[in-house]
Amino acid sequence: MKENSHSNENVVLFRSKTLMAEMENERLNDAEIYGSDPLEDLLNEFEDITDTLENEEAKSVLAKVVEKMNLPEELLAQEFSRSRELRTKMQLLEEVNQRIKYYLDEVELFIPKQKK
Repeated sequence: MKENSHSNENVVLFRSKTLMAEMENERLNDAEIYGSDPLEDLLNEFEDITDTLENEEAKSVLAKVVEKMNLPEELLAQEFSRSRELRTKMQLLEEVNQRIKYYLDEVELFIPKQKK
C-alpha cells in the first residue's frame, strides 16, 4: 500500500509534549511563510492590562463622568410622571379593548345569521 504525506489527517491526536512541540513548530513555520497572524496580534495586544476597574485612577475618572451626567431631579420627576401617565392610559385602552371584544361577542349571539 502506498503511504502518502497526509496519512495523519484522519487520526485523532491526543495532547502530548511531542505533539505540542510539533504544533508550535508548524505555527512558527506558518509565521515564517505567511507573516504574523493579525488576529493573534490583536488578541495579545492588551493581554498585559489587568482589569481597569480595579485601578483607582479609573474609578475616579468614572466617578467624575457620572457626576457630570447627573440630570436635575425635577426633570427626572417630570419624565417619570409622564411615563406613569402613559402606562395608565395604555392599561385603560387595553381594558376598553377587552370590553369591546366581549360586547361584540355578546351582540353577535343575537344577530340572526343569513342563510346562503
